[in-house]
Amino acid sequence: ARAIMRDDDGIGFSNKGPVIRHAAARQQFNTILSGFLNDTLDAPLRPGGQVFVPRPTGRLPYSLLIRRLSATDEILSQSGMAPAAMIFLHDPVGVVAPDTEYLAGAFGLTPRETDLAMALYAGDSLQDHADERGIRVSTVRYHLYHAMAKMGVRHQSDMIRLTPPVN
Repeated sequence: ARAIMRDDDGIGFSNKGPVIRHAAARQQFNTILSGFLNDTLDAPLRPGGQVFVPRPTGRLPYSLLIRRLSATDEILSQSGMAPAAMIFLHDPVGVVAPDTEYLAGAFGLTPRETDLAMALYAGDSLQDHADERGIRVSTVRYHLYHAMAKMGVRHQSDMIRLTPPVN
């Protein structure tokens, strides 16, 4: 997020929070926030929404996913502060490669298991991975089974979600 804010390509940052340069996107963002910050509204509190922020450079727009935090959320009790929203920022242009050293160290994966996790993260199928390495799919499944067990997951999609990006 810092790199995105530093580039100032449609989104910046001030001490009050994100600064959205595009007027219509800014209005949509403010409308979503007011839907759960303003307790004087007659309508029920809304859970949040999504805003696409156009970029002056013409690249694909950023996606902001805004979610309301309830008073029971764990983050409130731990911080002592009262944040009202969590904002997820996605840059569809920014391709982030997984950190292989962290992945191997954090979960105790072997080099082959780490290689497989990286291939799945990149979108390869088990068959693609087997073909590229000249091994059988059953061997790839063996590595997958052990990697998933070490990572504490039951599904390939969960394994991919746990594959951390480079900072």
